[in-house]
Amino acid sequence: MSPRTREELFQLVARVRNRWRLRMMLQGMGIVLGAGLIWLLLGGLVLQGLRFDPTAVTGFRIGGYLVLAAVLLRFILLPLLRRVTNEQIARYIEEHEPGMEALLVSAVEQANGSSQSAALAEQVVAQAISRIREADDGRRIEATRLKHAGAVAGAIAAVVLLALLVGPATLK
Repeated sequence: MSPRTREELFQLVARVRNRWRLRMMLQGMGIVLGAGLIWLLLGGLVLQGLRFDPTAVTGFRIGGYLVLAAVLLRFILLPLLRRVTNEQIARYIEEHEPGMEALLVSAVEQANGSSQSAALAEQVVAQAISRIREADDGRRIEATRLKHAGAVAGAIAAVVLLALLVGPATLK
């Protein structure tokens, strides 16, 4: 198998992996912003009830930082640091792209050198590349989910910004 064909297959798989990571990050940002908004509203209400006692304010600040750190770690950092292999991405593409069946997983295995026949490996990889190209280089797989995650994160960010700018004085 030619190194160029092998490299092209891995580049296509890497593009899908990067779009998957981007979607995971956007979803995580939406969750982090949502948790921050809830903490902000809860803090405003509770602290107003406690008449902004300095101990309560300090406690809520520390609690807020801890909650923010935990949510950032769980929903952004851990998913992004997770190692995702080419085989896992190939299975992911096959699950979300009709007509791929087991072709892409076979192509990745062939490209990794587990083939007995170089001609067969070349043909399998070339066919997989062709099918991925038909799927708009894998962009079609994540397009809807990526748009949805971005819209949700943007909407939550707008609500947080609106709450801070126009909300009651206890939130400012």
